[in-house]
Amino acid sequence: MLGTKASAGICTGITTVCISAAELDNVGRVIDFSDMKSKLCMWLEENWDHKMLMWERDPVANALIDGIIKTGDGTTIGDGIVLVPFNPTAENIAQHLVLVVGPQQLKGTGIKLVRCEVEETRKCSAVYALQPQK
Repeated sequence: MLGTKASAGICTGITTVCISAAELDNVGRVIDFSDMKSKLCMWLEENWDHKMLMWERDPVANALIDGIIKTGDGTTIGDGIVLVPFNPTAENIAQHLVLVVGPQQLKGTGIKLVRCEVEETRKCSAVYALQPQK
């Protein structure tokens, strides 16, 4: 398991992921954690860290992106907003990481992201996990 700080709109917290592989490497690992960091953690940092996730169907989204809404000093606030094709709840973020981001980032490695937990607070989290194959 790997924990990384991730910022996702109002869901700022820890994202915990669980990975699997058909077999271990010659050292006895599913993956070297430095490889995991370069594949999944870096994706989070480059794409979602210090950004606000906003559902692309949110009526305010385009106004923010287009810079129509201004801050008190007259600057726009469109920078730092990431439009996503889902309502960015902790549940949907976890599901998106498992079903979309994981397969994209781990393609060709033989490793699968099977579970992701996104904490909204220390007491509240959402987990999305693939069902074991029979």
